Amino acid sequence: MKKMTLQHSDLSQVNRATVLNLIKTHRQISRAELVKKTKLAGPTVSRIVQALIQEGLVSENGVGESIGGRKPILLTFQPDGRRVVGLDIRPQFIRGIVCNLSGDIIEESETPLKPRVSAEEAVDAIIDHVNALLRKSKTSRRDLAGIGLSIPGLIDHHTRTVRFSPPTGWRNMSIRQPIADYFGVPVIVDNTVEVMTLAEKVMGGEQSQLTNNLIFLYFGAGIGAGIINNGALFRGARYSGMEFGHTTIDLNGPECRCGNYGCLEALASERVLLRKVNERLSEAGLPEVETVEQVAEIADRGDVDLGPVFTEMTTYLGVGIANMINLFNPDVIVLGGWPSVLSRHVLEPTRQIALRRSLEGMNEGVQMIPSTMGERSVVLGAASLVIQQFFKGELASIVRERM
Repeated sequence: MKKMTLQHSDLSQVNRATVLNLIKTHRQISRAELVKKTKLAGPTVSRIVQALIQEGLVSENGVGESIGGRKPILLTFQPDGRRVVGLDIRPQFIRGIVCNLSGDIIEESETPLKPRVSAEEAVDAIIDHVNALLRKSKTSRRDLAGIGLSIPGLIDHHTRTVRFSPPTGWRNMSIRQPIADYFGVPVIVDNTVEVMTLAEKVMGGEQSQLTNNLIFLYFGAGIGAGIINNGALFRGARYSGMEFGHTTIDLNGPECRCGNYGCLEALASERVLLRKVNERLSEAGLPEVETVEQVAEIADRGDVDLGPVFTEMTTYLGVGIANMINLFNPDVIVLGGWPSVLSRHVLEPTRQIALRRSLEGMNEGVQMIPSTMGERSVVLGAASLVIQQFFKGELASIVRERM
């Protein structure tokens, strides 16, 4: 096996990331403490800190207790030292945010897209949208750390192209390069469910942030899964995204839009839930609903007994989740989409079925929680693509690759 060595510039990036992360984590820390914790030479730490101060990422803020000699000057991380753009690209719209390195949103906006927009037209619309966001937020390109994009479909991480996006119809689309060339900053593209998973890990609840083994399951028009394994997104050989919705749950089940039969998506997607609820409403002589939020209102009021629908749906949910527990042995499972909206009615029954159907020991200590991030999870996750690599010191390699 070929031995891998770090070049001097790569090692400098690693050292810089180590120092910056320590300052961020400790909130306030002295140079002397940084030397102890990093085991780097004092002059090296001082040089890195001075560069971070000049870049606006770190400030000197107060003094610490003296242990002999002068009181140490304390260093504080400044999240507004860089800004990040996160974009959610859908067939109908582009939704975007500008945020700082802590994920605090500074500006957000949405732009409609015309039906069946071409790949070239989409790139032009994205550039226009980002330019408008930068103007509104008064963000200069010099202060922009990078742009993260979320696109539904298969993203090839070797070529960084959109291999196929069923909702948009785009195939073999090189969306990253023209945007990176235009703005002169790193651009990272990923699958929608993957970025939602990253948002849960980086900006979600305490349980999600503290674990290194998390599964995010999204139940919408389609069903997808994202996995954090040992602190990193789990990926296949080429593509991101786990096609969880197209695992077979019932050999004799209904036909799925993928052409298979008995897929979880054909049994437990949002479309199936709404259809079954509307059948119950029709039997009761009540008007149909169009959204999961309306279903929640009906269930809360008790207008009609939706118990049989929820029982059937939670059975399929629980079986699907049990399979994921047996495969990946996570600490935390986060449910997004309709189960999070209806968590009051479906979370506990789903949890009981998942625990009963999964292997004893594998399910020990597993926490199952609803997502609380809402619609912003996609844009925040897209921004997290950049934020995470920024703090790993990996953005510089992307810039070198692009130049």
